Amino acid sequence: MYILLFFIICFIIYRLTSSAHVRGREEGNSVLLFSVRLISQGETKKSMMQTILILTTLIFTALAGDLYPSDVLGTQVSVGTAGLNYLAMTATPLLIQAIEEAQIGKEDIKKDGFEFTLSSLKLEDVEIDSIELTLSDSGIDIVVQGLALKCSGDYGYELEIWPHEPKGSGDFDATIGSDSQIKASIEIEQVTQRTVLELSNCKSKFDVKSVHFGGGITSDILNLFKGTVEKDLQSTIDSVVCDAMSDLISETNSSMLLDYALCSVRNGALACELDLNYGMGT
Repeated sequence: MYILLFFIICFIIYRLTSSAHVRGREEGNSVLLFSVRLISQGETKKSMMQTILILTTLIFTALAGDLYPSDVLGTQVSVGTAGLNYLAMTATPLLIQAIEEAQIGKEDIKKDGFEFTLSSLKLEDVEIDSIELTLSDSGIDIVVQGLALKCSGDYGYELEIWPHEPKGSGDFDATIGSDSQIKASIEIEQVTQRTVLELSNCKSKFDVKSVHFGGGITSDILNLFKGTVEKDLQSTIDSVVCDAMSDLISETNSSMLLDYALCSVRNGALACELDLNYGMGT
């Protein structure tokens, strides 16, 4: 038992000293939101002493557990402003990747007797200036600033009734400016002795700078649909980005770490109690 416990303790210490590591898609597509960095302001020596102290404390706690059993064997860690800032920085490339890999369905727009179709939509060249994370009473508030990207795909249009003329098709591209932003919240709940995260209140503001249509579309059809297409793209990208963020949260919920942690916001910090007894038959 002690050998198994020792390896578990070493694993947890490794995670605690890994600079709030966020595990990416190369490790089963999960995001580890609550890893904690003990290294403070470059004080490596101090961090090593903290690590040794924690490891020693946990080992002796484990030994004492057999002599004086307690309800919970483990430790508590807290994430403050510095930890949230580091988490935001490491989460940025994961969100960019999730947006660029999003699968977007076909969009149908009907107006003034015409049907306009957008298909094969792709989001690429995604850029994010910053992600700001702040603690709320029930979780974490998220603000994504300076989101810019390009959207491309195919279009087709035709008259809704027979003989479906005029009609045409081609490709298009759109540019979303860096004035765009997203706001959302992560609700932190404790359900059946584990931590569960849920994305809520996801809202966005996308600035469509330009839309270019190729393929010889007539000016009349272009004038009829251009404004409608811009609004539809705004709505579509809004949904895609919020879904991408929700998927990241869902992947985090599947992380085994949350089976061992009970997290909540306390005294201006995110506190997580790590229970080492879980799954050990004690």
